[in-house]
Amino acid sequence: MSNDEDMVNGIPQMAFINAQIIQSAVKNSAFMSCVDQVSRQYNIPRFPVINPAYVASLLYCLVVVPKEIWDLPYNHTIYKQIERRGILSLFTIELSDLKFSEHPTFYLLKHIRNAVSHVNFAFDQTQSMLFSFWDMPIGKTEPNFRASIPISGLQTFLSEVGTLLANLRTSN
Repeated sequence: MSNDEDMVNGIPQMAFINAQIIQSAVKNSAFMSCVDQVSRQYNIPRFPVINPAYVASLLYCLVVVPKEIWDLPYNHTIYKQIERRGILSLFTIELSDLKFSEHPTFYLLKHIRNAVSHVNFAFDQTQSMLFSFWDMPIGKTEPNFRASIPISGLQTFLSEVGTLLANLRTSN
């Protein structure tokens, strides 16, 4: 494997570690003074560092970039670990196809990956605070899968999946 391939393959792990650093840094007054300085520079109120762009970027790095991981067979260890952690229960499945019921964890990740890679998602920042996504088969006008997850559940999902990916990369 070339150095370039190694770098690309490490993106999910690096993205998760970056997220952990940022989430820790927002609790630091020195970091927040930098946020205030940039916010003043753009004449905006204090910029919320953990925002939809941050979440979408992390989702992209964790579910789209490592395509070879999500192409593993449905009975692979990563799917079993995700299933054991109860991640599926965080989601409200609004529309699914028949395949979903056969291997829900496997197909949930496939549908999230497709939705994020095709920007078929929305952040509802009203009182319900939901992340909704849908998967639309190529050439179709209607989705074959739709689900939502509260933002707090999405944070749990990102943390759990990020940890598994970081550990998967370091254990290989």
